[in-house]
Amino acid sequence: MANITFYSLSDYNNGVLISKTFDLEDFPTYDELATARTEWLEELTEELDDGDLREEFIVADYEGIPASLMGQWDIDSDYGDWLEACEEHGTEVVNAATELDIPFDKIDEAYAGTASSDVEFAEELADSIGLLDEVPDNLKRYFDMESFARDLMINDYNEHNGHYFHNNW
Repeated sequence: MANITFYSLSDYNNGVLISKTFDLEDFPTYDELATARTEWLEELTEELDDGDLREEFIVADYEGIPASLMGQWDIDSDYGDWLEACEEHGTEVVNAATELDIPFDKIDEAYAGTASSDVEFAEELADSIGLLDEVPDNLKRYFDMESFARDLMINDYNEHNGHYFHNNW
């Protein structure tokens, strides 16, 4: 679940913490979130009726959103694209791709799967491409899978939280 909490900035500056948390699944676009936030601040101004106009905000907290999409004052306007990508690929995959600076539209092309270690990933890759299929069983044990994994990670792949992505997207 992804959410973001905002403080009313004028109240924050006066030492009062008035916040509201928005579930981002309810707001598929940045404009919808901005509208809901503005309405909250307007309602707060009317409700408190203390002469202060509440129209500015600051990010108080967030959850389930990559740090690269967050700023002190607001969420990146591309978060709608992030939500869309999460629906298509899953939040964990998209967050891992985001941390590796892979654009949302390149995730399909770059994503190579999951593994618990680089060696496991290399073993699965070797099996899937038939790397050692033609090698006699008594010689397969001489293949250095750890070195193969290290070379893959140096030259061809990146990993974040067990998710592997090809570098050439």
